[in-house]
Amino acid sequence: LDVINVHHYCNNGDSQTSGTIGISPEEDDLRGLMAEFVEYRNTYLPGKEVWITEFGYDTHPQSVQRAPAIGTFSQEEVQAQWLVRSYLALAAAKVDRAVMYMLRDTDPDDPTKFSTSGLISTGGTGYQPKLSWYYVYTLKNRLKNMIFDSQIPSGNPNVWIYRFIHTERNTAAYVIWCPTS
Repeated sequence: LDVINVHHYCNNGDSQTSGTIGISPEEDDLRGLMAEFVEYRNTYLPGKEVWITEFGYDTHPQSVQRAPAIGTFSQEEVQAQWLVRSYLALAAAKVDRAVMYMLRDTDPDDPTKFSTSGLISTGGTGYQPKLSWYYVYTLKNRLKNMIFDSQIPSGNPNVWIYRFIHTERNTAAYVIWCPTS
């Protein structure tokens, strides 16, 4: 065994294939679910890495893995928010590697699961970045060389604060958001 590799899609089903809509990573307890794999690894396979190599949300309004439009936020905006929050949950769970599925859409008109889960559009539209591209790109660059340190109590259950520390410098960053859908 070289690595523990997991796929997990946050949805309202009781299995990865029974969902009818995507849900936020907090509603699905993505952090807690992945922390169980990390705990298993720590107990039985110390020194091995835990990877999640598939997670994400579609933007087609009829996909069963879609990020729904919520309030004034479009499906693409919710996809972007939930992907960033998924990466934060995975970092807090101490997952070693996280790769969302996938870089590009395959067909913007196809409601089939995963056809619109990309960070960029299809080749037919010139691989244009979606909102999620910019959100994930910003997260990656702002937290470069940082690791999750702790969750800071905010005094409000609808405000979460994660502290990240730099691996080489004596600096920190704080990420603050509302874990509501």
